[in-house]
Amino acid sequence: MAPPKPQRSNTYFGNLLWGRGGKPSEGANADGDTQSLLSKADQKQVDDLQSKLDETTSVLDTKSRTVTSLEDRVKVLTSSLETARAESKDANAALQASEEAKTKLQSDLADALRRSDEVRHELVDQAGQLERARREVDEGKAALETERAARLSMEERLASTEADRDQLKVRYNEAQELISAKDAALRDVHSQHENLASELGSVRDERDVHSDRVTELELSLSIVTKERTELDQRSEDYLYRLKALEAEMDKREAALEEVSGKLEAREAEMRSERENAHRVSEELDATRVESARKSMQIEEMAAELATTSDALDQATAQARAEVEAHLRKLDELEQRHAQEYNALEEQVTGLNAELQAQEKSHRLEVEALHASHRQEIEALAAERDALQHRCEEAVHDTEEFRQEYERVLADTESFKAQYDEQETTLQELQNELSEAESALSSALRELETAKAQGDEARQRTAEIERSKDEIIEGLSADLAHARDTHTALRETFHATDRHAKELENTARALQEEVRKLHAAHQDELSDLLVDKADLQRKLDAAQARVADLDKAVNAGQSQIAQLQSECDQVKIRITHQNNVLKEKEEAYAECKAALSQSTSRAKSLQSELDATRHKALEKEQTLARLSSEHSQAAQQARALQSELDAARQRLSAADEKDQEIARLAKELADVREARNALTRKLTTSNEQARRQQQAADEANRKRADEAQQLRATHQAAVDELHGKHKSALQQQVKQSLQEIERRNAELRAVRADLAAAHAAAAAARQQIDTLNTTLENHQHSAGALERTKDGMLAQVHADYKRQISALVAEKEEMVHRYNVQIRELQAEQARLVLTTRQRERVARGLAGVAGAALTTGIAYILF
Repeated sequence: MAPPKPQRSNTYFGNLLWGRGGKPSEGANADGDTQSLLSKADQKQVDDLQSKLDETTSVLDTKSRTVTSLEDRVKVLTSSLETARAESKDANAALQASEEAKTKLQSDLADALRRSDEVRHELVDQAGQLERARREVDEGKAALETERAARLSMEERLASTEADRDQLKVRYNEAQELISAKDAALRDVHSQHENLASELGSVRDERDVHSDRVTELELSLSIVTKERTELDQRSEDYLYRLKALEAEMDKREAALEEVSGKLEAREAEMRSERENAHRVSEELDATRVESARKSMQIEEMAAELATTSDALDQATAQARAEVEAHLRKLDELEQRHAQEYNALEEQVTGLNAELQAQEKSHRLEVEALHASHRQEIEALAAERDALQHRCEEAVHDTEEFRQEYERVLADTESFKAQYDEQETTLQELQNELSEAESALSSALRELETAKAQGDEARQRTAEIERSKDEIIEGLSADLAHARDTHTALRETFHATDRHAKELENTARALQEEVRKLHAAHQDELSDLLVDKADLQRKLDAAQARVADLDKAVNAGQSQIAQLQSECDQVKIRITHQNNVLKEKEEAYAECKAALSQSTSRAKSLQSELDATRHKALEKEQTLARLSSEHSQAAQQARALQSELDAARQRLSAADEKDQEIARLAKELADVREARNALTRKLTTSNEQARRQQQAADEANRKRADEAQQLRATHQAAVDELHGKHKSALQQQVKQSLQEIERRNAELRAVRADLAAAHAAAAAARQQIDTLNTTLENHQHSAGALERTKDGMLAQVHADYKRQISALVAEKEEMVHRYNVQIRELQAEQARLVLTTRQRERVARGLAGVAGAALTTGIAYILF
């Protein structure tokens, strides 16, 4: 492009500049003009003009120098313009290249924006997926936490279930032991029944023996009646018996060393009382009267014996009826037990079938749950793989955001590790859940078994409880009967005591009479000294009489030996009874120690009261027999005294009878001393019997108090039975049954055996009530376990849902984070684009400013 040509200026300086820069002809023309002007002007003007011209010349010189400098500058500017033109051409070429680059950059930027939008959409999608994956991971974490908590709760429940199972096993073993104990008790009842049968036979044998004894007593009664009619003719026999009694008393005096001195003193006193023979006759008369009264008592005893035999027959029939009723009850109990056992077996079979069906359904539910859980885990794993693939593609497509993506990828890898870890934990929880379900099913089966056993034990306990009431009623009736009997025994003892006191009074009266007889003997002694000579002559006859009397004495000694043997037997029997009483008291103490917490204490006390009553009756009979023997001895003494009176009357006229009278008086004194000794012994026996009766009364009162305490203890024990251990209760019941059986074997009473069976039934009923309570608790526990199982399944489902929701939430959170990161990257990209555009605008502005400056410069140079 050619530069524009300069145009001529119309100004003065332009003309001047143009004239200097023009041709020489142009300068000459200028000088001619000047000269024409000068000629036409004034001289003055010429001078002025000359001066101005000089000044103008100087100015022109200056201007010429300025123009020269400007020409130099124009040259420089021209060269610079040429350079600028070259640079402008280069700039235009660069501008064209930049416009082409700009167009290309704009197309590339559009492509980049398009790709960025695509990447942004993909990143948004990936961010959503990551957010969902993060939410799923969070849900998985929450689900794992809940599963961990559920597993801990399951472990605790399993521990409690195992503890309950152990308790059920212990209670099952206790129930088995109780059942075995009850079977043993039933066997013992059978054996007791056999013992009762054998005892019934023995009772029949004893009845036969008693019948024989009754016949013997009747024979002896007839003999006694005959002897009563012959008492008057057997005075000599009584004399011999008197001598035999004296010999027996001598033996007793030898046995009782502590009273030997007193006996010698009594003998000395009785020597001085030989003259009191007539008193002996009076005593013999009294003895005869007492013998008549004794015969009447014997008749009464025979009547009582007949009534006793009738009562024995009635008791035997009643015992036989009770044994038959007991056998029928045992048969009914066995049949009922068999029926209940069959019903329980059917229930156990049905319960086993139901348990198997429930176990199968639960197994199917768990398998379906595992399958659905596995499918969901596989779906999550597929989603995880897809997310990882998309993340890798996003990394390849967005390399400028590599660092940010690497961080996201690291988070994704950590999420994957956590997810794998949670999946492993979930698998372990599933395994533990399956084990817990199997343990729960086994525990449920054991619970049903224990429930069936508890039902059986409850039924047995109900039967025993029903028999308990009967036992308590029987014991109450026996206790009332024992109290009545004890009252009658006490009245009898008081009557015996009164009789003993009357005998003591009679002995005192006899002692007074002896003193009176001694005084009369002193009076008669003087008379007897006078008759001594006559009696000496009659001594031979008296010796013959003495020989006869010796024969009678031998006969009486044989009878006395028989009586002595009977007395020894009575003593042995009394000693045996005392030993038995001591043994019974020791056994009672042992029974009291062994049955301190059992209901059988009252029964044992009742049995011991019966035994004590029986012993007291035996002692009373023994005392009555001793009293009868004493009365017989007194009658014999009276008979001897009457004979002595008769002999004294016969020998009063003869001096020979003095010796015989003295001897008879001595014998009478001995007899009196023996009678006194027998009276003292009887008094001692009565005192001992009274003391024993008092001790028995005291023991009975103590036993009554103990019975009341035992009732209170029994009530407390019944209240405490529900909380005590079953083994201790079984041991106590077993000990009680053994003690009751031992007491029943000693007493051999059918009612006691039935009471033992009732007691066993009562204890079993109590145990069955306890087992019922325990079984109800177990049923509640089983229901709680069933509810716990359903709750566990629901909790597993809820935990699984919570895990899925947690995983979804974690995934959504990851997507949200990815979206936030994408938005941040997009914002950074927008900032970069804005910066690029600002730089472009700045470059464009700088280019425009440079172009404007260049144009201005060119225009300035040109113009």
